Amino acid sequence: EYLPCGDNEFYSEKYNFYRLSSTAKLINKKQRREYSKAYLFGGLEYSEISGDKEKSHNEKRSGFDYLANTYDEVSQIANILKAKDISTRIFSGDEGTEAIFHLLEKEKFELLHLATHGENVDIENVNRERELDNLLFLQNRSEIGTFVYKDDAMSWSYLVMSGGNSLVNRTEISNGADDGILTAMEISKMKFQNLDMVVLSACK
Repeated sequence: EYLPCGDNEFYSEKYNFYRLSSTAKLINKKQRREYSKAYLFGGLEYSEISGDKEKSHNEKRSGFDYLANTYDEVSQIANILKAKDISTRIFSGDEGTEAIFHLLEKEKFELLHLATHGENVDIENVNRERELDNLLFLQNRSEIGTFVYKDDAMSWSYLVMSGGNSLVNRTEISNGADDGILTAMEISKMKFQNLDMVVLSACK
């Protein structure tokens, strides 16, 4: 891929490369998979659920802002999938909770699209994120002598689900609880037997 093919140019910039785990893949004809069901998350309401959603979209506060374009995003994707006879369900507003996501583990579906806030906080920025966004659950345990990076890193990578702002100002994430923050640690313990493709439309 990185073999030079001229001045300041590599072969990977001119040709598509495909990595194979075995040369046997060259003779195996891959069957095209038929998709039947998709779940889409977008236009999520991050504030604690209230009657006046429009107000909560605009108010100034620490936490996660409403992403209006994500609802348009998943709506357009849903139209494309439905045109191909793929059963599609959109979770938006206060429907896209962490609890709903966990229930999908029992479902048989092939496609998953998540359009929401995503964070991957490294050790150098933990204190900064805590101060800017008031996310007190981002504990830098190296300061209190109990830091284990390989454990904390999975909790510092997370997606924000409906109601995620309920965790602002709180000091911990309870794994498995519906707190609106879905961590990589929680996802790693789930099994999606039939899932073929995940699209993560998130900034970090």
